[in-house]
Amino acid sequence: MTRKTSYTFNLLALAGLLTLTLAACGSDPTPAPTSPGPAKTTAAATSGASNSDELAALRTLNARLSETETALKKDDLEGARKAYKAFDDGWYDVESIVRTRSKEAYRDIEQAMTKVGRELLRNEKPVSADVLPLLATLQSTYGASVKAAETAKPVAVAKVPAISGAEVEAATSKVSEYLMSRTDGLVKTTGDFAAAVKARDLAKAKTGYTVARFDYESVEFLAEAFKDFDVAIDARPDAFPQGETDPNWTGFHPLEKAIFVDGKLDERTDKLADGLVKDVTALRDEIKKMTIDPVVAIGGAAELIEEIQAGKITGEEERYSRTDLNDFRANLQSAKFVYDTYGPFVQQRNAVLHTEVQNRLSEVEKAIAPLFDAQGVATDYTKVDDKTRKILAQKVEALADAFSRVSGTLGLKV
Repeated sequence: MTRKTSYTFNLLALAGLLTLTLAACGSDPTPAPTSPGPAKTTAAATSGASNSDELAALRTLNARLSETETALKKDDLEGARKAYKAFDDGWYDVESIVRTRSKEAYRDIEQAMTKVGRELLRNEKPVSADVLPLLATLQSTYGASVKAAETAKPVAVAKVPAISGAEVEAATSKVSEYLMSRTDGLVKTTGDFAAAVKARDLAKAKTGYTVARFDYESVEFLAEAFKDFDVAIDARPDAFPQGETDPNWTGFHPLEKAIFVDGKLDERTDKLADGLVKDVTALRDEIKKMTIDPVVAIGGAAELIEEIQAGKITGEEERYSRTDLNDFRANLQSAKFVYDTYGPFVQQRNAVLHTEVQNRLSEVEKAIAPLFDAQGVATDYTKVDDKTRKILAQKVEALADAFSRVSGTLGLKV
């Protein structure tokens, strides 16, 4: 999930992966699903944080969890929400520190956060006694990561000059234009999807869903810079106290369930469709304010590849439509576009790595190609056997490993 605040931060800068510039504004502590506010404002790209900076950031968030616990024990729900929201927002700044040390710890923390956020932030009437054990699990998993960071030996990495010059600026402009055009396309295809829903045309709605989802997944790393939009547009039912029946569950996935499982379109889905169009349009407007630079672009491409690993291979993303491979291809397509644009600069500095990334991208593309028909329709993911899924996972992991070295090669982290 993603975080939203009103202060300046470096998006994944503590791991030196990416930064972006957005319009700053305050946020409501309990975001409404259909009226998300703007995201954080970030500083210009930096060379990354020192080990001491990382530890300070991790410890600060640990203190926010302690404050949340103290408030809950006093049954001060307003104070608990405020303290936990500070942790929730700050996590986006430091999550890459945890992830680079241990992907398992990162996943455990994310899962624990989902449960706490569901009961404390998105439950209209949270109960302190219900939240405390969930918070205890989060404190345990997060605290273990802090201790691991404290005892780890600092790693010295040679500084590499960041790529720059007219050719880099031209490449960045090309990537920016691509991403912005995809967000424009997302607004259109979401509108078409919503129209099919409101026309109560299940067949067109199914097709419209996959097309709109492809466009959304193509720019997912930009969309996820806005927590409220993330929740409103792309949250699964697990994030809400009442699950699938929660009135605050909005966006693509309740419509996905109505279309592919329930086979029922009615006034409720009309409202969901209208809300989705509103949120996607507002998201597009916020993305248009973003400043894309090489750090954003390369880091975003890496995020898309990791997203395939985290959600698409497992099949948890499109649990009702089983169109996970459609999302998989969308993530991969955007990541490849970004890499192909900056690839010449990688080749200049490390030809071996450039060849490796290209080969890994090609291998993943070849592996998923047979899973689409001649019209580009993805195979139902439930029909993809375990052996094939394992092969896909191995190839994506190899790609992610190669891609993780691109930022450093281009001097975008230290």
